[in-house]
Amino acid sequence: MEDLIHNLLEIDRGAQKKLTDAETQRNQILDSLEEQQQALSDEILATAKAEVAQLQKDSDARVQARSEELKKRYADAVQALDESYQQRKDSLVDAIVQRCVGGE
Repeated sequence: MEDLIHNLLEIDRGAQKKLTDAETQRNQILDSLEEQQQALSDEILATAKAEVAQLQKDSDARVQARSEELKKRYADAVQALDESYQQRKDSLVDAIVQRCVGGE
């Protein structure tokens, strides 16, 4: 009978050891999964930041190009207006003087 009790105790100790080992392994797996999840999260975040930075760079380049285009159009318009004024200033002055003096 003593042998039977001894055997049962040995079986129980073995089962407890297996249970402890399984719990340890489970915790190790959970820790590993958490590390992998964090690494993946960090990778996704880094990729997203890189994409945002590239989009910002592209947007800044488009804004700069549009700004330069608008500045050129403005300068061209001012130049065209100045040229028109230079070509017509004498006739405009004569017309203004004629209206003031001549009474038209």
